[in-house]
Amino acid sequence: MENFFDLLSVLVLLTSFVLVSNKKITAYIKTFRIQSALIALTAGIMGWHIALDEGKYDILIICVIIVALKVVFIPHLLYKTYGNIEYRVVKDFFMNIPIIVLICCGLVVFSYFSVSNIGTLTGFHINHQVVNSFSVVLIGFFFMISRKKAIG
Repeated sequence: MENFFDLLSVLVLLTSFVLVSNKKITAYIKTFRIQSALIALTAGIMGWHIALDEGKYDILIICVIIVALKVVFIPHLLYKTYGNIEYRVVKDFFMNIPIIVLICCGLVVFSYFSVSNIGTLTGFHINHQVVNSFSVVLIGFFFMISRKKAIG
């Protein structure tokens, strides 16, 4: 089961790369929705196992909230906002997309070596889910500062 969670974390990381390399607003919103669905799937599977083993339903409730807000409600509001704004696809990056993707690869490598140096998390085994999650956060920060316009 841990391999499945590793696969889901890699898919979330790959959607971050797709998000950074997109140019169109509708592609941003679709990728955001896919990434949110993958996160909700991860929470749902974890919540299902915890509900069966321990009888606790809090993570399943979080999964439902993620689906309601991040998969349905927020993309709907973004599409609605995008429809009301006259926006043309222009170069709104500070750098070229290949350079941005290479910087994101560097952030993943940085995350790997940063997390692997934390002794309490690793022991003899590196938790790839933590590395990928930290990488997604760093890529998200970089995504916000690499754009010229706030709509992206």
